[in-house]
Amino acid sequence: MRVLASLSKKRILCVCLILVAATAVYWYPAADKRTRIFFAERALRERKAEIALAWLKSIPERQSDGLKEFLMARAYRRLGELNLVREHIQLAYDQGFSVERLQREQWLAMAQSGQMRDAEPHLRELLQDPGDDGPEICESFVSGYFRNRQILKATPIIDAWQADYPDDPMPYAIRAGRFRELEHWSDAIAAYRKVLELTPADSNIRLQLAICLKASLKLDEAEVEFRRCLKETPQEKELLVEWGDLLLSAGKTSDATAVFEQLLAIDPGNFDARAAMGGILLMNGKANEAVSMLQPLYKERPYDSKVQYSFASALQAAGKTEDAAEMFRQVNAAEVQLRRKQKLMDELDRSPDPVNQRYEIAIIAMNHESPEEGLRWLLTVIDMDPGHSGAYAALADYYRKIGNDQLEQRFRMLAESSRKSTGTP
Repeated sequence: MRVLASLSKKRILCVCLILVAATAVYWYPAADKRTRIFFAERALRERKAEIALAWLKSIPERQSDGLKEFLMARAYRRLGELNLVREHIQLAYDQGFSVERLQREQWLAMAQSGQMRDAEPHLRELLQDPGDDGPEICESFVSGYFRNRQILKATPIIDAWQADYPDDPMPYAIRAGRFRELEHWSDAIAAYRKVLELTPADSNIRLQLAICLKASLKLDEAEVEFRRCLKETPQEKELLVEWGDLLLSAGKTSDATAVFEQLLAIDPGNFDARAAMGGILLMNGKANEAVSMLQPLYKERPYDSKVQYSFASALQAAGKTEDAAEMFRQVNAAEVQLRRKQKLMDELDRSPDPVNQRYEIAIIAMNHESPEEGLRWLLTVIDMDPGHSGAYAALADYYRKIGNDQLEQRFRMLAESSRKSTGTP
C-alpha cells in the first residue's frame, strides 16, 4: 500500500509539473511581449526613440497588434520618419487600434513637421484633454512653431509646459537653445544649468553649456565642463571642435593642433577641423600652406564667412594682394548682409509683412550663411503663403545647385504657376 501511495503522489506531482510547464509555455510569449512593450513605452517617455524601436522590433511578427504598431508610429515620428509614421498608423488602424489615438498621433506628426496650417486647428482640442500625452503635445507643437520660426506662438506653450511638467527638462532645453541662437549667453547658461539639474548625465547638454560659457568668455568654467565631457564622450566631433577652439583662444596652439589632428584621424574630411588647421598654419607663418589648405574649403563652402576671412588673410600673407582684396570685399559684403539678417530676425515678431521679411532672411542665409538654413526659412515662407513665387524660384535654384533636376523642375513650375495666378512679372 505504501508503494502504491508513493507512486500516486509521484503521478500527481508529475501532472502538476506538466500543467505548470504548459501554463508557462502558453503565457510566456504574452508576458515576454508585455515586458518589451513596457520597456518600449519607457524609452519613448525618456525620448529614446531608437531604443524603443529596438524593443518593438524584437516582438515577433506573429504577436504584432495595434498597440505595437501605434508605438512604432510614435517612435518614427520622434525620429522624423513621416512616411513610416503613416505606414504604422495604417497598420494599427487595420488591427483595430483606437481611431481617436491614431488621429491625435497624426495631428502631432503634422505639427512636428511644421505643417501648422493643418495641425493648429486641433491644438485646443488636444490641450483640453491631453491624457498622458501632455509633453508629447507641447513638444510637437513647439517644434513645429520653431521650425516655422513662429516663436511668439511657441512661447505660451513652453510656459504652460514648464508649469504643468516641472520635472521635464525639454522645455528648459528648448529655451536654452533659443537663448543661444539669440546670443543671450547668460540666459542660455542659466537654462542649460537647469536642464543639467534635471538630467545630470546628459553629456550633450553639458557640451552646449560649455559652448555658451566659452562664447561668454568664461573660459575657466568652460574648460571644467569641456573636460567632464571629454571623459564621457572623448570622440564626439562637435566636442573636439569646440575644445580645440577653446585651446586656441587660450593660446595653446600645440595642444589645439593635437586635438584637431585627433579629430581628422576620426573623420578625415571634417570641415571644421580642416579650417582650423588652415588657420593654425597661418598663425605659424606658413602662408602658402594655409592657402593650399583653405582654398578647397572656400570652393566647398563659398558662403562661409569665417572661411572667407581666413582665406583672405592667408592670400594677403602669401603676397597675393589682389586676390586678398577681392576676398575681403566678399567678407565685408557678407558681414553687412548678416547684420541685416539679424536685424530682420529681431524685428520679425513685430513685422507688418512677416512673409516677405522671412523671404529676405532666407535669401541672405542662402548666400552668406548656409543653404540649409536658407532652405528652412524658405519652407516657412511657403507654409505661410503657398503662392509665394519668389520662394518657389529660390527653392528651384537651390535644387539646381545640388543637382536634383526633378525637384528643380517641380519648383520652377510652381514658381511660374504662382506668378501667373498673382499677375507677378
